[in-house]
Amino acid sequence: MVTKISAVLAGLLAMGIATTALAQGVGVDARVRAQAASTTPRANAEANLEARIATAKDRATREIERRTDMLQALNERLQSMSRISGSVKASVADTVAGQISELQALNAKISADADIDTLRTDIRSITASYRIFALIIPQGRILVAADHVQTLARSMSDFAAKLETHISAAQTSGNDVTTLSRALADMNVKIEDAKVLASAAVALVTGLKPDGGDDAIRASNKTALREAHAKIQAALEDLRAARKDAGMIVRELKSIRARSAASSDASVDARTE
Repeated sequence: MVTKISAVLAGLLAMGIATTALAQGVGVDARVRAQAASTTPRANAEANLEARIATAKDRATREIERRTDMLQALNERLQSMSRISGSVKASVADTVAGQISELQALNAKISADADIDTLRTDIRSITASYRIFALIIPQGRILVAADHVQTLARSMSDFAAKLETHISAAQTSGNDVTTLSRALADMNVKIEDAKVLASAAVALVTGLKPDGGDDAIRASNKTALREAHAKIQAALEDLRAARKDAGMIVRELKSIRARSAASSDASVDARTE
């Protein structure tokens, strides 16, 4: 009897141990699954973050390269201009070189950034601290426009001198050139005014430097660019008015020559008869 009881107790004990072991096994397996479940989203989040960082860095590099290329192209164009002084060209070259150097340093820093917040701040600085499109490009365009105005004005001054010679000849031939002389004088005034305005526009933008986040400097730069642009527009209006005067003078001189030729032919016919 004792043996049977012992056997039953042993069986029950064995069953209890097995049950406990099974319960423990299930508990371990559940913990493993729980850990795996919690690890997977974290791993995915880390992978997504790394992908976002890589994408942001690639985009930032392209933006920096685009700005660098534009700066180099602008500087090459400015250095080839004939009516802009050497000192202005040197100033622009220094500004461009400084901006390119700083952009390259920023690109290196962005490439090394491991923290998303730091990376975000550095990327924002591409536009916030380096005023390529807000200052350097508009500044360069004004200088290019001023050079264009000066070149046109020089060409029109030469043409005005030739017109003056023809007007004097017409006057010597006994023609009334009062209107022509008045138009020529207006033409010369407009040409000289265009030159003055172009020079003033250059003076306004030559010394401008990136604001580096300073609101007062940014506002001052914006005002100078706006005033310089207005002067270029006024200079172009002067040249258009001067061209209009020139057109009128040319037409009137042609008319005078035609009348003189007709009068000469009439005289020849009269003598022939």
